[in-house]
Amino acid sequence: MEFKQPPIPYLLRIITKKWTVEILELLFNAELQFSEIERAIPEISGKVLSRRVKELFELGLIGKIISSMTPLEFKYRISDQGKLLQPLFGQLAVVSTRLFRDQILEDPNTDTTEIESFFQQYYHAKRDSTEELDHDVDKDVE
Repeated sequence: MEFKQPPIPYLLRIITKKWTVEILELLFNAELQFSEIERAIPEISGKVLSRRVKELFELGLIGKIISSMTPLEFKYRISDQGKLLQPLFGQLAVVSTRLFRDQILEDPNTDTTEIESFFQQYYHAKRDSTEELDHDVDKDVE
């Protein structure tokens, strides 16, 4: 098997762009309008947010839905393809917590099993409770 690009560095280049993780994390939890994402991440400029949302949309990691016709409003949400990242984010959270527990945890003595259980539930519960999106995500709307 031959690859055009190594898969892991390719994915990491995408998700490690500034603010991408924060945007995806928000959309794992909810459908949000642009202004709601902007309020949730006050440090990001509107221009950068617009660029990141457009990139994630074009990559198929998020989708848009029309939330109101008058006035025309859109909400963004994680796509089925984007949902594939949730278990990865869960594992990254576990590894990060293990490596940097003193910097991350309020109580560094927290049991590793408890940490793993928390993140497994946190990421998988959201993925499992999210409805199927393929049929109503309008990729032509920008």
